[in-house]
Amino acid sequence: MSMKMKEVLPQVEEIVPKVKTFLDNTNGIIEALPTKRQLGLGVLGIGLIHFYILFTPPRAGSHQHEM
Repeated sequence: MSMKMKEVLPQVEEIVPKVKTFLDNTNGIIEALPTKRQLGLGVLGIGLIHFYILFTPPRAGSHQHEM
């Protein structure tokens, strides 16, 4: 084995676990992010709630004050 290889190998052995940890962490973050479908359903749900609140007349006997 050449001297150059003997110098490089310890550095590579030190870097590889760090790269693996970085990739594992990145994959964990990506898996935790919501999918496009989940985001779309969330936006749809919020829109439906707003629609319901805006267009539902107050119930009889409720104590809502007009603004």
